[in-house]
Amino acid sequence: MDLYDEVIKRYGSEGVEAGSAATIAFGSLMNLYVELVAIGADDLSSQAIIDDFRSAVDRPSYMGHAYTCDGQQMGGDLPAICAPQQILTQMTDGELEQISDWIDVSALVVPEE
Repeated sequence: MDLYDEVIKRYGSEGVEAGSAATIAFGSLMNLYVELVAIGADDLSSQAIIDDFRSAVDRPSYMGHAYTCDGQQMGGDLPAICAPQQILTQMTDGELEQISDWIDVSALVVPEE
């Protein structure tokens, strides 16, 4: 959180809410950074990054739910989804409020018959 707070202080917080795309994008960028460091500059390639993420099983996520990228998190229908767990928020009178704990979105997807 210290790094996130520093970035917000340096670049501004106008329009940035706790559950906003900016917050999620920052966390995703930090997850990518961790993987790039783990691969190392000498072995870095597009395929190495893809393989590294595809091997992720319950890997910690920056300010988020651990992720697994086996392509099956949403029953195989959305193979790019690595962490279908989400927190629901609601905007009321200009304030963003968390209204749930972590939920597993994949459990809400009903297969078509």
